[in-house]
Amino acid sequence: MERNQGRTLRRQAVRSHHRRRRNHGSATAYEAAKLGKKVLLFEQFDLLHCLGSSHGESCTIRATYPESYYPPMVLESFRLWESAQSAAGYRVLVPTPQLDLGPGNNLSLQFSIRNCGPNFVDARVTGGKELPIQPLHTFIWYWKIKDGYKSAMSASAGFPTFASYGVPYIYGTPSMEFPGLIKIALHGGRACDPDRRDWSGDGGEMVRQVTDWIERVMPDRIVTSGGPVISQACMYSMTPDEDYVIDFIGGEFGNDVVVAGGFSGHGFKMGPLVGKILVEMAFDGEATTLTRIGVDVKALFGLGRFAENSKGNVKEFEDQVV
Repeated sequence: MERNQGRTLRRQAVRSHHRRRRNHGSATAYEAAKLGKKVLLFEQFDLLHCLGSSHGESCTIRATYPESYYPPMVLESFRLWESAQSAAGYRVLVPTPQLDLGPGNNLSLQFSIRNCGPNFVDARVTGGKELPIQPLHTFIWYWKIKDGYKSAMSASAGFPTFASYGVPYIYGTPSMEFPGLIKIALHGGRACDPDRRDWSGDGGEMVRQVTDWIERVMPDRIVTSGGPVISQACMYSMTPDEDYVIDFIGGEFGNDVVVAGGFSGHGFKMGPLVGKILVEMAFDGEATTLTRIGVDVKALFGLGRFAENSKGNVKEFEDQVV
């Protein structure tokens, strides 16, 4: 309590815990000030610091929650945000739609949808489209080059990238990123759940197949005893025909949503082109670049090909070039 010009003033201090919540302390001070209270707000760090939570130049205000008690709180809070924006005199709220997506049997998603109606949240529910894509857990390996061949098998010496057709399909690149080592791997892998992959294995049978190939094709140049020097796990997203999926998702979304995936272990080289195609489809409604070079995106990469044949495109050969 302080005496000031004969009046008794009660000073209330509100501490803002910005390390845990960015705006709650400020909002508390603001609400107290609106009631005509004298408020002292402490900040541990500089203004606009990045030492707390929920950082970035934008944050989400969404009313979709599986818990029934949060949506009405969000809607009430949003009205207060609008009021503060109006009082500030400049725009801080940018309205956008909210997209919640996930497996149809996900209970949190189901409850979030259920809670929209009672809280007058305008929601549109659409069924997902299953893409015929199988994740594969696979590996790449780097093998030691024997003395006397390290320079000759380098990229700088002109040693080629290579692919060996047949079963197994083996591919590789010259010695480059790891001097003295050469990348030789197998196209393929074992089916996996991408969210529950076993990272402890080393490839097992796949390594044996590559080892057999090395000992048959270049036994005098590569050390196979002890296996590869470096083993790196990676993942393929395989379609039944090993062709890409590039299409409009259709249904109630029509041509508003473009989907691309299932690059089946040979998509890296196409990155710049796929990016260009997706932009053309999203903004122009058609893949003009593929049309120009004589490739029918709908027939070859469209989802409809699996409706006609579950295995997709029919081919006269077995190997898919990586």
